[in-house]
Amino acid sequence: FQTKIYNKIMQLSTSNMSMGEMTAGQICNLVAIDTNQLMWFFFLCPNLWAMPVQIIVGVLLLYYLLGISALIGAAVIIVLAPVQYFVATKLSQAQRSTLEYSNERLKKTNEMLRGIKLLKLYAWEHIFHSSVEETRQKEMTSLKSFALYTSISIFMNAAIPIAAVLITFVVHAHLTRKADFSPSVAFASLSLFHILVSPLFLLSSVVRSTVKALVSVQKLSEFLSSEEIGEEHDKSSELRSADNHSKYQAVPLKVVNRKRPAREDWNNYSSHMRRPINITEADDFCVKITNGFFTWTPEGPPALSNIDIRIPQGQLTMIVGQVGCGKSSLLLAILGEMQKISGNISWSSCTSDSETGEDFSPEKESPVDMEFRKRGAVAYASQKPWLLNATVEENITFESSFNKQRYKAVIDACSLQPDIDILPHGDQTQIGERGINLSGGQRQRISVARALYQQTNVVFLDDPFSALDIHLSDHLMQEGILKMLREDKRTIVLVTHKLQYLPHADWIIAMKDGNIQREGTLKDIQKSETELFEHWKTLMNRQDQELEKETTIEENPVLERTNLRRTMYSREALLKDDEEDEEEVTESDDEDNLSSVLHQRAKMPWRACGKYLSAAGILLLPLLLLSQLLKHTVMVAIDYCLALWTEHAISIKIEPETKNCSQCMEFDHSPYSKVFSILCCLGIVLCLVTSIAVEWTGLKVTKKLHSSLLNKIILAPMRFFETTPLGSILNRFSADCNTIDQHIPATLECLSRSTLLCVSALAVISYVTPMFLIALVPLAIMCYFIQKYFRVASRDLQQLDDSTQLPLLSHFSETVEGLTTIRAFRY
Repeated sequence: FQTKIYNKIMQLSTSNMSMGEMTAGQICNLVAIDTNQLMWFFFLCPNLWAMPVQIIVGVLLLYYLLGISALIGAAVIIVLAPVQYFVATKLSQAQRSTLEYSNERLKKTNEMLRGIKLLKLYAWEHIFHSSVEETRQKEMTSLKSFALYTSISIFMNAAIPIAAVLITFVVHAHLTRKADFSPSVAFASLSLFHILVSPLFLLSSVVRSTVKALVSVQKLSEFLSSEEIGEEHDKSSELRSADNHSKYQAVPLKVVNRKRPAREDWNNYSSHMRRPINITEADDFCVKITNGFFTWTPEGPPALSNIDIRIPQGQLTMIVGQVGCGKSSLLLAILGEMQKISGNISWSSCTSDSETGEDFSPEKESPVDMEFRKRGAVAYASQKPWLLNATVEENITFESSFNKQRYKAVIDACSLQPDIDILPHGDQTQIGERGINLSGGQRQRISVARALYQQTNVVFLDDPFSALDIHLSDHLMQEGILKMLREDKRTIVLVTHKLQYLPHADWIIAMKDGNIQREGTLKDIQKSETELFEHWKTLMNRQDQELEKETTIEENPVLERTNLRRTMYSREALLKDDEEDEEEVTESDDEDNLSSVLHQRAKMPWRACGKYLSAAGILLLPLLLLSQLLKHTVMVAIDYCLALWTEHAISIKIEPETKNCSQCMEFDHSPYSKVFSILCCLGIVLCLVTSIAVEWTGLKVTKKLHSSLLNKIILAPMRFFETTPLGSILNRFSADCNTIDQHIPATLECLSRSTLLCVSALAVISYVTPMFLIALVPLAIMCYFIQKYFRVASRDLQQLDDSTQLPLLSHFSETVEGLTTIRAFRY
């Protein structure tokens, strides 16, 4: 199921993520909780056919021993079955409501954790803490309903066997007076009833597991049936072959002295600066959109309208326009991330050639191939940088083969070498989740470096200069885009607000309000759109004046702050490495002593158990223990009363034959049946009190622990968030909270019940048969060693599950954030 979820994530529509219909927290719930519910259901589902067989055989044996009274006792179980079904239905509704509020809480928690730095800077911790707590209160309301019906289910599973035993024995004693009511029959029947208890208890677990599995299946079905991105096909039959465009090869870069055009070149722009391009003459384009209308949601208005563009192949195309006019949306529409209302997107076959190296000439392509040919990989640098929680080198190479010469050229083109030099381990330094250990400019340049390094014929750069100063922008433009990309005849689509770079463009697309305002060369726009051209010149002059003023005033302070920031970052990283080295030395010293390690592994987490129990308070915990103790005391009293009852009943029947029959009196069952009935009713009441106490304790504990966890997390220093993966923190709020909310109370009840049952049974057996104590000693020793090694294995398996689950959740979260980039690269 986790594989299916991941495959579905790779096909999810971008609108589902951007409009909040599917969040990382919801996906985390699906992976960590819902798949686990299905796993437990499949573990328990074989009992669905085994339990009825066990119950039927037990009832038949009871009928053989007790006759018609056994059927009356079995009828009690059958009559109460609809009640159990009703409780299971209500439990399903409460489970569904709880999961909905849990998803909402995780969504808010995820938003809070992603913006934790901003929250701390604005001192908004209390506001977001209250928002999460408000949702948690709604979830607790559903959890109260869930706990109520769970307690009723536990109560019925414990009380129904007692009621069945009571009715069976009372009917057997009073209605069939000549029937055999000897200890052998009574306790054999009681053993059969206890045998029936196991499938009844298991039936409750299977019902609860089935309910949870059905809810999880519904959620998974909704997720797996959610909208996917549509693959755009090439429907044009007039595309030319791109045989002359061979796959990009990593070759040494030539040094070209290319200066940035001066501002006065805008006034004297002539054709000799850029060679003229006539796309329609040769149809030499990489991608074209015809009459395109695109939207983010099917119900919403078009975000892009009347899109008719052609992007020339092997040239530099710049997309410019005001903020919010649809430049980034146009790139995503070309990549197939937006929903197409109408129109056609046609890709040249060169995009596939670059990846496969095959020759897709029209002579070799069939009409079907031309119709369904898909685009190849596109090196895409998004406006918001997306980085892996890996090293700098791994983020740049991005699963591509390592070429040292090319890698060095990309590093120099993006001015990353000074930043790499100050990192503790150079380009092998882990940059943290989402690049949290780097500045915005460093993240932006690494993202662009990844696009430059990839050997693709098409490169999309979405506002790569937004987080860079003028010097870094100029260097990246000259050394990266112009030298590395355009000189190698790669198709470049650059979205930018830096109008000073327009003279470098071979083709310009001007956008306004989701429409194409103008398309062509700068010379064409200068001639046909004089007003637009003059507007660009005005903006450029204004930007130049502000830039020169800011550069003159703040050049030295900015440089000093930059050096100070780098020094502090380097020092912090070195200190972190020293701490890690000390931890490694400590771990290696501990590993030398195998017995110490085994002792540590076998040690029970008593501190965690104590914290859980102390959270229940000074009233609930004693109530829970007292109710359990009283319940099992009554259970022992029921067995003892039954023993006295049957003993006296059989003693009447075996009186000496010397007495006359007229002097023999029938045994009066009434006193014993009354005491037996009172004890059984008291046991039923205590079962109800115990089940309510267990669930009530669980509610109080889960409320207190979640509040404590949220307070600790939101007040943690930024260093904690810089070194702890987001998936690890979310796992505490999702899977672990779910375990505390719904699983631990039932497990605690089972543990206390089993422990007291075992102790009471051993006490009674030892009292009746003192010789049993001799056999108890080796049994206790054997049990101790079995439990000792079981705890080691159990804890190791749990730690192994945690160590594999956390990276898995982090990978899922990382994939969700970088879906657009991953799909653009065809990874």
